Amino acid sequence: MVTYNSTVRARRPACLAKNNVGSDRWWAELARKGTPLQTPVDDQRVRVDFFWRDPQGLASDIAKVQLVFHSVSSEPPREVSLLKRVAGTDVFHAYVIMQASWRASYRFIPLTTADLDQKQARTRVAGYEQHYDWLQHQSFTDPCNHRPDISNASLPSGSPLHGLEAGYELGWEEWDRGELLSVSVHTLTWASPWLGNERNVTCFETGTTDLSDKPVVTLLDGECWSKASGLPDVLNFLTQCKLLSPAVYIMVGSVGAEQRVQEFTANDDFWLAFFEELIPKLKLEFGLPPLAQNMLVAGQELGGLSALQAGLYWPQYITKVISLSGAFWWPDKRREPLAKADANSVRLMDQVMASCSPLAQLSVYFAAGEGERTLLAHNEEMAYVLQHKQSKVLYENYAGGHDWLSWRSSLIRGLSALLDN
Repeated sequence: MVTYNSTVRARRPACLAKNNVGSDRWWAELARKGTPLQTPVDDQRVRVDFFWRDPQGLASDIAKVQLVFHSVSSEPPREVSLLKRVAGTDVFHAYVIMQASWRASYRFIPLTTADLDQKQARTRVAGYEQHYDWLQHQSFTDPCNHRPDISNASLPSGSPLHGLEAGYELGWEEWDRGELLSVSVHTLTWASPWLGNERNVTCFETGTTDLSDKPVVTLLDGECWSKASGLPDVLNFLTQCKLLSPAVYIMVGSVGAEQRVQEFTANDDFWLAFFEELIPKLKLEFGLPPLAQNMLVAGQELGGLSALQAGLYWPQYITKVISLSGAFWWPDKRREPLAKADANSVRLMDQVMASCSPLAQLSVYFAAGEGERTLLAHNEEMAYVLQHKQSKVLYENYAGGHDWLSWRSSLIRGLSALLDN
């Protein structure tokens, strides 16, 4: 987990003790090292120091800079998550004590005194709205971070932070270093009469085995797993290394936040259109292997909910599911665990529990972050329910939050576990 302004004693970075803090030379040396800086505290924790350079120098009206961890401090600014100016310099600095195995993406939001004063006067709801407006329009990634930025779907991209003990990211380390060959993909437009909208769909295959022998993997929120994310190249690389089985991948894009909620919240229309409209189109334009009990569907958040729903209600096609931080609280907006859930909210796990049918044909890989609080409990409950319905369940708690940086590694681990099963 992450602790702000902790009382834990940890060594201060030597760069802050120099007499030229904030000079061009000082910043050049910091950029050469790369930020954030990490210092071990003990076997399990590290001190992580963050720096932001005020482009206007001492003439600036920037008072403080918010450090935004996705799903760790994704809330209105609090004093504990604000970088403060090093007196007499253009340097803003703060540190956190973090679990050494943690991964997170982050951004900086510079705030003026007026911003901070207005924040104090806002209601909680208005504070959240203002926070996301700041995140969208006046936040920045870390220019001294050496790794490529991480896509965060509807939010701006984030700079990646990997704890010193976070471990090797299979395939992604090579992608981050720019070492992977680019794989060819085929993109088409799916205009759906049934759904009344259109979206991009990207397809590609990995491996050299015959098409008819390959499983079909569908990734929801496909725009977030596009070529820019690196996933196609990572999947191709891992297949060439024989660390993943060859497969055909279908990346189905989403159509805006509101439409995404409508389509992914236990709505049959999306999957009916998928099988009746998109699949025939893909067979004609791209070619597909036989689908009967040969499909894996993967999704995150509401996409994880929709992926599992598809596995439950289309077993003739889908036998494997990957759910990353699945939103199994829906439709109980209070997001209470099962024991405290709204009695009027019938959730997917309630439907599974009420069913008398075993689900032995279904294999599910669940992943949820230790920083996701109640959502973690929902995923544990869903996994428990499916185990008792005889499904094969693999469950991962990762050191991180509701974050694409964590999901990209969990997706690879899920594919490795289920495709090679």
